[in-house]
Amino acid sequence: MRWIHSGLVAAFLGLIFVACDFGGSFTDVDFARSDSAGCFDTGEADLRHADVDGDGFGDADAALSRCDAPEEWVEDSGDCNDGDATVHPRADEVCGDSVDQDCDGSDEACPG
Repeated sequence: MRWIHSGLVAAFLGLIFVACDFGGSFTDVDFARSDSAGCFDTGEADLRHADVDGDGFGDADAALSRCDAPEEWVEDSGDCNDGDATVHPRADEVCGDSVDQDCDGSDEACPG
């Protein structure tokens, strides 16, 4: 019976989850949002970013909470050109083409 009561209280509160820390005291953890699908936003770490070019890296300026973002949005926000799928933090750099493929802030100079 106790677990039913606790479950009803948790369901009723919706946005507030009470957890016990290791010191034995109670700590309120205020989740920014909880929806019926069980999605909990806990803050900035739960942001998702638009990935327009589909390379798996998103635009840092296009962010929504995990619960509000479309399913195809991504966690990584390191794309420096979300309009070009060949440009992202794990891309191979092509030297001397004036394009920063790997998003390190500069184009690689060609040897020689």
